[in-house]
Amino acid sequence: MARRLERKEAALLGLLLLGGVAYFLAPWPPEGKLWAIAYGICPQRASHSYFLAGNQLPLEARMTGIFAGFLLTLLYIFFLGRSRASRFPRREIFVLLLGFIVLMGGDGVNATLYDFGLPYLYLPQNWLRLISGFLAGLAMAFLTWPAFSATFWKEPSPAAVPQNIGELVGSWVLPGSIMLAILGGIDLFFYPVALASVFGVLAFLSLFNSLALIAFWKRVGNAESWTDFLVPVSGGLLFSILELGVLSVLKYLFLGPGPLP
Repeated sequence: MARRLERKEAALLGLLLLGGVAYFLAPWPPEGKLWAIAYGICPQRASHSYFLAGNQLPLEARMTGIFAGFLLTLLYIFFLGRSRASRFPRREIFVLLLGFIVLMGGDGVNATLYDFGLPYLYLPQNWLRLISGFLAGLAMAFLTWPAFSATFWKEPSPAAVPQNIGELVGSWVLPGSIMLAILGGIDLFFYPVALASVFGVLAFLSLFNSLALIAFWKRVGNAESWTDFLVPVSGGLLFSILELGVLSVLKYLFLGPGPLP
């Protein structure tokens, strides 16, 4: 049964709502607002990024894949009705998901070696950054959500996510479609891709900050309804915005405005 919000919890939600309204009413172009959110966490180099509708996406190719893939996979988990799933997938799927993360890491290491003029295995390509990033983001969502669910819910579901290879393949449909739209240069997808990647950053940070707040408030395993979900996630989102703001200030002070060369 849903409980009533306490005064401090209502204040937290009100503060988040006020910040959201202020953000949307700010007199900046929409693409500029999305660029600003990503500014502190991403170098935003043109050479490492995709352009749609004449605009550079707010995140570089690899980060676009990671964070858009993460967000879309979370939505897929809810679509499957597995929002309370608390078990990791069976061993072979678990290993495959870890392999996706290792693949992305390996491509990143190779690209770093190339950037520093060191011996490398192959010439870095944005399409490799994008694809490996999507696969890693998908894997991170599947591997972190069961841990969150087990920590948050009083009665989590013993179901796994994904339960089988079919569900794993199904999770590729929407991210794969967006990835093909990026690779194909379909301009109409600028805002869907930009929103998915930037909101994916907020979702990723908020999930981990929410776990920290749940532990700090000693509410592990206390949630009985979605009302209990709103407060720690809202707090996690506020902390995420603060973290991104601090990173943006530090980047501006040390590196100046604009993307890195």
